[in-house]
Amino acid sequence: MNKKLMLIFYFALLSGIEAQTWQVFTNGDLGIPETSITALAEDKEGIIWAGTANGILKYDGTNWEKFDTTNTPLTAQFIWTVTIDSFNNKWFGTFADTAGLIKYDNQNWTVYNVKDYGLNGSAVFSIAIDSNNNLWMGTYWDGLAMFDTGNLWKVYNHTNSGLLQPQEEINCVVIDDSNHLWYGSDGWGAGSFDLDSTWEYFTNFTVIDPVVFSISIDGRNNKWFGGVESVSMFIPDSGWRKFDYSNEGEWYYSMVTDTNKSVWFASTKKGLLKLDYSQGEKWIHVFPPGYPVLQNEGCGTLIKDKTGNLWIGYNNGYIAVFNPGGIVSVKNKNGIVPTTYQLYQNYPNPFNPTTEIKYQIKEPGFVSLKVFDILGKEVATLVDEHKNPGHYSVTFDASSVSGGLPSGVYIYKLQAGEFSSVKKMLLTK
Repeated sequence: MNKKLMLIFYFALLSGIEAQTWQVFTNGDLGIPETSITALAEDKEGIIWAGTANGILKYDGTNWEKFDTTNTPLTAQFIWTVTIDSFNNKWFGTFADTAGLIKYDNQNWTVYNVKDYGLNGSAVFSIAIDSNNNLWMGTYWDGLAMFDTGNLWKVYNHTNSGLLQPQEEINCVVIDDSNHLWYGSDGWGAGSFDLDSTWEYFTNFTVIDPVVFSISIDGRNNKWFGGVESVSMFIPDSGWRKFDYSNEGEWYYSMVTDTNKSVWFASTKKGLLKLDYSQGEKWIHVFPPGYPVLQNEGCGTLIKDKTGNLWIGYNNGYIAVFNPGGIVSVKNKNGIVPTTYQLYQNYPNPFNPTTEIKYQIKEPGFVSLKVFDILGKEVATLVDEHKNPGHYSVTFDASSVSGGLPSGVYIYKLQAGEFSSVKKMLLTK
């Protein structure tokens, strides 16, 4: 590389503007009193839905709208869970004396009194949707309830299925890519169900917490169980591994698995926590600067949207958006064409061996995204094609480069028409 080109690279690196990594919505922004944010979900159109102890919130990228017993047929204010089905219907589980399940199809509200369908109580703690669009619900001491698209209800408990009686209070349910259901109980570990007849139980409390509030499945097919005292990871064909932030119990209510062996947690004591288990056990307490009220505020829900932003629901009624590589505008991701070109900082950084690079294009045209070593030698081409306006993400895997890449600083460059931008990243092994 000649000296002139080297200077161009380094000038671009030094003159980059740091992207916004946090956005915080207060009670006043949301139009709610101080109350718990209990659930978050993103629908097919990129709209964010939040369940609270005081009703439902909707965010279209510009405005927040509230739904409760005053302007809808809702019979309960406490919304425990929110799930979106393949038809973009919104399903809400409530914690109340009546009803239990609510559906919103973007025009009409339907309230289901679950006591009419074989349940003794009305609390629906969690909802998962299988490949046939059937709902599976975790309940308060009523076991596992299934509601299919033909309005058929079936309840699984210890009297008619393999579900253990001590597991009939089910805090969370997740369905994996194989249409296999995983559940966490409120005192007797966890289990799995093949949606037919086979049950498996995880009740060895030396490896898993008796109370399981959250379950997630990462890209390596590891199963994560968040409890009161600890977090457990079940590795297929390998066994269990336990983690805990402070050895005092955090109540890990929600989690998002990330790349490069890391997991994000919503905890009731410290709020947002990140676990890096690539080399041992490293915990990071993360909170928005300039908001001391959130530094030690707990949170009960956490999701990652389609563009990689983390949404965090706090127990004082705040909602925050966080992206270490720079927040992707909610307005833009909801269908508004970007007005600028942008190359974002890769995440994670440093990385080993994979990292995600995001960029946005404002006009149609040919786009090139390449990786160079510090001497300017091209080591990988990630994008080399025509792109329409929009937001894009690509994963760079250093181990896939022929011969592998050594640790060190690398430079990635985006070229789109006359726009050009470069940034550096650090590979560590």
